Amino acid sequence: MDLDVSVKSVYELFSGKNVYTIPNYQRDYSWKDEQSKEFFEDILKTSGINSDNFEINESNKYFFGMISLIGDKSGADPNRPYSVIDGQQRITTMLLFYRAIEETIDNLNRELPDDAKYSIDIEDRLICKTTIQGEHVNRVRLLKGALDPFFPVDIIDSERRKKDGATAPPCSDEQMAVRDVYDYIKDCISKSKLSESLGIDSTDLDDHTYKRILDNLSKHLDNAQVICIYHQNASDAHTLFRNLNSRGIALNQTDLIKSDVFSNLGGDDGLVEHKWSIVQQNVYEANEDMQKFLYHYFQSKDSKVKTTTVLKRYNEKYKSEGKLENNFLEDLHKGSVFYKNITHPDDNEELFGETRYFSKSNHPSIKRNLIYLQNWRVEHHRSILLKLFELREKEIIDNRYLKKMVDLIAYNQCLFSIVGNKTKGIGSAYRNALTSLIKLPEEENIHVRKEEIYRQFKNDLLNKLPNKDQIIDKELRYSCKSIEDMKKDELRQYEIIRFVLSKLAEARQESTNQSNDAYKFIRQASLEHIVDRENQGDNLNILGNILLLEQRLHDDKKEWEEKLKMYESSSITMTREFADDYPDFNQENILDRNKKLLDEFYELVKSIDQS
Repeated sequence: MDLDVSVKSVYELFSGKNVYTIPNYQRDYSWKDEQSKEFFEDILKTSGINSDNFEINESNKYFFGMISLIGDKSGADPNRPYSVIDGQQRITTMLLFYRAIEETIDNLNRELPDDAKYSIDIEDRLICKTTIQGEHVNRVRLLKGALDPFFPVDIIDSERRKKDGATAPPCSDEQMAVRDVYDYIKDCISKSKLSESLGIDSTDLDDHTYKRILDNLSKHLDNAQVICIYHQNASDAHTLFRNLNSRGIALNQTDLIKSDVFSNLGGDDGLVEHKWSIVQQNVYEANEDMQKFLYHYFQSKDSKVKTTTVLKRYNEKYKSEGKLENNFLEDLHKGSVFYKNITHPDDNEELFGETRYFSKSNHPSIKRNLIYLQNWRVEHHRSILLKLFELREKEIIDNRYLKKMVDLIAYNQCLFSIVGNKTKGIGSAYRNALTSLIKLPEEENIHVRKEEIYRQFKNDLLNKLPNKDQIIDKELRYSCKSIEDMKKDELRQYEIIRFVLSKLAEARQESTNQSNDAYKFIRQASLEHIVDRENQGDNLNILGNILLLEQRLHDDKKEWEEKLKMYESSSITMTREFADDYPDFNQENILDRNKKLLDEFYELVKSIDQS
């Protein structure tokens, strides 16, 4: 390889016509607080600034390591940026540090007259001012399509329009990672935190001295040293990137798959980058990261895939004679759409060729069960659901079969969630069912086989159920907070209580109406305390003291006879029958009813059979 090595200061790195771009196949920006903290502490420690000295020690040259670039070191051109092969995490963080200092000082200057403002020259490190066809253009020093428009607009403010309200909020995991590090650095250099780091009282630090310290820290970064390796042959970029990983630079499997996709399918039209960004956006809206999505995605293709074998499966499934199949990105995109709807189902989404899928027929119950599973904080069902969604898309199964499989998963998972045992024991049942579903399209009699798969899956799950005594002894608690204010475990228990009561109520309901979402009124009912919370007692918020009641019937009735009349007016059979079951209900009955409800639900799960 034709290499040219040069030692540069960070000031030189971000001066003149130097502009950098991060190639499509590069990993996402992924620094966390730990790396950011180390970065800031290194800068502060080597600067020489302390409680007795606010000036930098220019003899201390901080070394930032190596940066690998593609391009001619003597031919900087903002219209042909250097490609960053290694070092993007450090380069990005340097610019975030510069910008955090600039914005902090600008905010302190805002209300001051011009002659009292503290002058800084950080802008040139962030922006390359050039001309294109006679027009003045501000080019951000670091370009990356996956960060647009967030990075140039919301962070760097390249056109200086934030003061006029311009904004571009983060809309991907990578953009959020950049935002988090930027906010972390701004917090580190705040007057209070910086004073604490220097061991001085913030009240003793006037604004002018504070700004001088920040300016000096930026100058210390200017003086830091970087080894720049310039590579002339752009066609070797992908090879170099992979080789760097083999030399100990940690790239995860997602990085390597992304690198390979862009290397095999990428072109100058940006189509592959656009498709990959859509996949990332869907996963971001699922509130997950690409690494977890890819694991579930590839496991839905091969039940034997583990978190450590995702890359291996990618190479085996989609690489033919070392070349990536063109349909991979299309299939990945479809999988990301399914994933988003599995974790966050939306009535407005089009699925399986149906507009507003979750709002039609009995599909709302699928949506609710998916939401329950999400709020119970379980994930191992996602691979099998991805396969079910794929089979439904290909019309190998119908909506009825999809619904009963989702029901089966939700009912059984609820029991495991009650005892707090989310995965132990049922992994083999999921893997066996997934393996069978993967083979389903190749079966001779698909209709018969899919029903066999359902029955076997049901039996496998029943054989793994927790002991009934473990279930009925649990005291599920309702925190009585709004959903927005609930902590994760409070929300989990609240959703389990709702699921148990709703399913018991549906099973008891005296109705032959099987129309579209016939039991909607049950699912929309609120949770009613039987013995009022104003009474003293430790068990007033557990399942045994709660029933479902339509919002229209809620009243602050305190007398028992009035409450009974209110319950008897309910359209929910289970609520109406409560008075017959407990004509004189009091605190002593709560634990007894708690056990009976959980016992009844346990038997209901065992008897579930969706024909």
